[in-house]
Amino acid sequence: MSEEGIAEQPADDLTSELEAAFEESEAEPVDSEIIPEEESEEIIPEATEQTIEPQVEPEVTSAPDNWSDDDKTTFSALSELGDQGKAAQEFLLDRHKSMEGDYTRKNQERADAMREFEPIQQAFEPYTAVLQAQGLTPAAKIQQWAQIEQNLASNPAETIQWLAQQNNVDLNNMEYQPEVSPELTGLKRELQDLRNSITQREQADQQTRMNTIGTQISEFSEMTTEAGDLAHPYFADVMDEIVALAGAERQAGREPDLAAMYDKAVWMNTSTRDKLITSQKAAEEKQKLDDARQKAAKAKHASSSVSGTPDGASPTDDLDLREQLAQAFS
Repeated sequence: MSEEGIAEQPADDLTSELEAAFEESEAEPVDSEIIPEEESEEIIPEATEQTIEPQVEPEVTSAPDNWSDDDKTTFSALSELGDQGKAAQEFLLDRHKSMEGDYTRKNQERADAMREFEPIQQAFEPYTAVLQAQGLTPAAKIQQWAQIEQNLASNPAETIQWLAQQNNVDLNNMEYQPEVSPELTGLKRELQDLRNSITQREQADQQTRMNTIGTQISEFSEMTTEAGDLAHPYFADVMDEIVALAGAERQAGREPDLAAMYDKAVWMNTSTRDKLITSQKAAEEKQKLDDARQKAAKAKHASSSVSGTPDGASPTDDLDLREQLAQAFS
């Protein structure tokens, strides 16, 4: 593509960006205070020795060479707005570079796509007239071959019979040997190589995904709590339910959540649900027991420190655990 084509791409946006910059500049109030003439007093500075410093020329920002003359003139006029104008110039230059970069990238992507398709197009060129007579495009022909190959894999007998009928081949008389052109053989070989390449890439991606999922499942099943117990003790018992739930999530177009599926599977499975309820009740009882023991220990300490006993024994030493609990809750 020529440089003129690249220059024309951002031209329309440039005009609108310049107009917006001028409108913003005109809309902003000027902060400097205006002193009325009647109140101003003429101040005559005292004659003092001054050092004249050399003036530094401001850096000149120029428009790109591929802009039109009108755009360049408008761009240069922004410098008269001071700092705001310079900021507008820098903004427009950045926008121009970004648009040109995006335009170049898209052209490169289009060129890469054409480069990948070019060998296939060249392979079909000798058969352009045949395809036109059949009312097919190269893409439709490739799709037809792929469908035939799929049918051969799923129903080979009927497919072979259909192919024989389409090519006027009598399967009872296999002496007929249709002539196969070398070009067609080469085209089929290239097509097969392309399919193999795509299949290998898909298999590699699938294997990588399976490895990642396998690692996540192993980490989830082996995860432990702070006490050292398994965080998901029923994972092996509900694997079938988790697999079914994961399949349902995939069909619904959602990414499976292993933790959520585990909780749901444990509750769906009657065996693990009973175990979970029993475990929760045991944990509650243990917590109550721990609380009661702490409460009894505090009561024992308070009793011995206030009144004591003749032989130094605690009033609760001869009580069993249930009696201590009863005493603690009384």
